[in-house]
Amino acid sequence: MGSAAGALVLGAWAGWSLSPAPGAQLLSSHELEVVAALAEVMFPAGPFPVDGIEAGVPAEVDRLLAEVLEPIHASGFRGLLHSLEWGTVASRGHRFSRLSPAERLATLQIWSDPSVFVRRVARESFRVVLGMAYFSDPRVLGHMGWRATCGGGPT
Repeated sequence: MGSAAGALVLGAWAGWSLSPAPGAQLLSSHELEVVAALAEVMFPAGPFPVDGIEAGVPAEVDRLLAEVLEPIHASGFRGLLHSLEWGTVASRGHRFSRLSPAERLATLQIWSDPSVFVRRVARESFRVVLGMAYFSDPRVLGHMGWRATCGGGPT
């Protein structure tokens, strides 16, 4: 997690506030931008009736980190967001959130490489947390045919 801590320091040095964005519980404006950049390429329009942005993935990730995950895990996830954001500056000349969708997808593919364990685990963390946020949207669940019966009947 040393590189994640370094990314947090670099982000703070570059003027990133770690204070919650207006309306957010935990994530800063810059962290929400990184989550939005991830959501755009992980959940594009087409396969489901709503894309990751329409499904409110950034706000739901903020909620999950603030209310569901233990603080130590939320802090680690924030560090991973900073590592992803700043890690592309050396290789691609721009922060992750400023890359084109194709470049973001290519970056995530590199992070999926099983030969680099730490990077692959970070990529899986993004997949799990953003997946929880995306698949909690009722429109996405309905499109999948998911029927919840808890609490008094189907929805």
